[in-house]
Amino acid sequence: MENRKPTGVGNVAINLINHMSILSDSIVIWTIDSTFLKPQNNSIVKVLQGKKSFFKNNISVIRAVWDQLVFPGLVKKSNIDVVFFPVQEGMLFSRVPQVVLLIDMAPLLNPGGVPYMRQLSYMTRVPFVLANSSAIITISQSVKQEILLKYPSIDENKIKVVHLGYDCTRFYELPTSDSILMRYGLKDLKYILYVGSICENKNIRNIIKSYMISDCADWNLVIAGNVLDYNYYCELKCFVSANNLGEKIKFIDYVGYDDLPALYRGSSLFIFPSFYEGFGLPILEAMACGVPVVTSSRHAMPEVAGDAAFLVDPDCVDKIAVAIKEVLTNNDVRNALVTKGLKRVLDFSWEKSAHQVLKICEEAMKESNPQ
Repeated sequence: MENRKPTGVGNVAINLINHMSILSDSIVIWTIDSTFLKPQNNSIVKVLQGKKSFFKNNISVIRAVWDQLVFPGLVKKSNIDVVFFPVQEGMLFSRVPQVVLLIDMAPLLNPGGVPYMRQLSYMTRVPFVLANSSAIITISQSVKQEILLKYPSIDENKIKVVHLGYDCTRFYELPTSDSILMRYGLKDLKYILYVGSICENKNIRNIIKSYMISDCADWNLVIAGNVLDYNYYCELKCFVSANNLGEKIKFIDYVGYDDLPALYRGSSLFIFPSFYEGFGLPILEAMACGVPVVTSSRHAMPEVAGDAAFLVDPDCVDKIAVAIKEVLTNNDVRNALVTKGLKRVLDFSWEKSAHQVLKICEEAMKESNPQ
């Protein structure tokens, strides 16, 4: 993890490590950057030395060299028993068992907005990393099947599915904070909310088009997230401007983790019809805050949402628009989704996820050192 605002994979790693650190006092968790870690037992989280002196920015080639030449030496020197990588960038050759977390297969299945170097990594480096791993963790049955489809030589028994959790201490039903909403210009505003990265894969253009024809002019549309594809972001802004929607559609940059629950709670509907997700954590966050969800019928999203969301074809603008109007104007539909959502999130927790990851790591260690 780099010393920057965490999103996506970074938040997953932070939550897993923080919760793993309190499950057992017989483990030591090593990391290369503890900036955002807040374990209850700080004494068992240690920082590997050597990384920051090797490179000062996130250049892919330099990072790959560090992963393969420097990090293995640090592992050996530190007498580490098993290495858990919360990203797919593991070691090509390792003398200790390694467990790799593969979040999704977007670079191969839905590359829109995915940097070319990441796509190249999935075609060249990732297959070797997975082959050299004692276990591969992924976050949905959907992604597991995609891994087997694209890497058929991988042993299916090595792939373990661990669903993500959500932070139940932050995301829950509660009257929203007017002060936070005021800071974002949302106080006293009825709005539909999207939370996630700004890139083509997230299907934001179709969200906007659906909003335009949904006949829900009483609501605004709020698009909150960090920009991954600046050209795509500019296209969206131009489209909004060309259709004179600047007063109705609001773009918000990166929202702090402490502020995010307030934005969910203040919304009338959470919309997330992504083209591809390995999981779709915002679905759970919105549900936990008592907000009805409209999401995609593809890939892992139905697996996460169950029957607690309104599922739509992400390519069909008309159907997304119908879903928006139905949830916003039909109280029976809305209330049913909220009730089901609050029940659905009870199946997910970071404690449960961390326990499963820790067990997989312990099994990998035992298999490499049978007593």
